[in-house]
Amino acid sequence: MCTPMTAAGRVLGTIAFAGAETGRVFGPRHLQFAVDLAIRAGAAVENARAFQAADRFRQILDAVAEAIFVLDPASDVVQGINHGASALLGRTATDLVGRRLSDLVEDPVADGVDRVIRAVREGRSEARTVSLRFRRDGAAAIPAEVLLQRVELPGESPTIVAIARDVRERLEVQ
Repeated sequence: MCTPMTAAGRVLGTIAFAGAETGRVFGPRHLQFAVDLAIRAGAAVENARAFQAADRFRQILDAVAEAIFVLDPASDVVQGINHGASALLGRTATDLVGRRLSDLVEDPVADGVDRVIRAVREGRSEARTVSLRFRRDGAAAIPAEVLLQRVELPGESPTIVAIARDVRERLEVQ
């Protein structure tokens, strides 16, 4: 007995069941069990593929040199970061997640961080680039060019992504 293993309307493969030499015959109850098992197996395969794709994407973002911060648009609180953000600020993800982006910069009022985030959050601007100086424990502040962008994914509330590029070398050359 064979049944297709499907997920999201696509056939991923088949599951085959074979009877032993006892002469036992598969009945409707066995078929329903096989169909249910194939549906669950298909969902498990699809979930594993989605997890693998998400993990690969996370690894790519972690390999990017720029600092990436994902912000909650309502509170401007950092929800997630990549390794570049940890490296730029010299802090762990645990230290950074849960803090407001403006708490991480040297002079948030003068830099207008809250004003710019508000403009992006409210959709008055899809993206804005600002120059900020990130605080770093026990070291001089790090000048960075930061792109703040509103990101809208289907079925989710909008979020804000901040991508910060260390501009120390550029400033030294000038």
